Amino acid sequence: MSSLGKTSSVQNHAPNKDRIDQLLCLVGDGSGTNDSAINGAVTPQEFVYKPAIDPVYNEPIVALLERMNIYLETASRITPALYGDVDLSSGVGLTVTVKNADGVIHDFTPNAITTTQHWGLLAGSDVTPSAFAAGVDAVNIRWTFTKAGDPLVLDGRNGEYLSVLISDDLSGLTSQLMQVQGLRAVN
Repeated sequence: MSSLGKTSSVQNHAPNKDRIDQLLCLVGDGSGTNDSAINGAVTPQEFVYKPAIDPVYNEPIVALLERMNIYLETASRITPALYGDVDLSSGVGLTVTVKNADGVIHDFTPNAITTTQHWGLLAGSDVTPSAFAAGVDAVNIRWTFTKAGDPLVLDGRNGEYLSVLISDDLSGLTSQLMQVQGLRAVN
């Protein structure tokens, strides 16, 4: 029998309601500005992921984040000493922290990220550059928290959230998007 007549062993399943796939944004729930290729030099901008409100229990969920994906694109060639094609030599760059109302709980970046390759300093981070036509370059970064041992646990009931603070001018980038992926812990 040809492969056209075979029934696939892959079943159609409804999406996992406990799955988290959300862009970091200025609001935290995915509804705000999510392209972080902005100028944060004068007024730093905080892009965040905040655990959602559980519709059954009407309280914030506990998020088990497995990874963060970062996509940045430039209008010219990426240079190893730069962030994409932007000079962040001031050393301000961007920082990644877990916070709550009391402040920083954990700082993943005691030294700010100031070059694209600095993402590789984070445990479980893969940095993959891609060259395109006409000088446009892109970088895909996959920071897998579980490669460092466990998922990143954010307890929304305690007001915990993931923050990427842009304290430098990234407006020279064409685009920068950051997405978290993981699961909602079962109550």
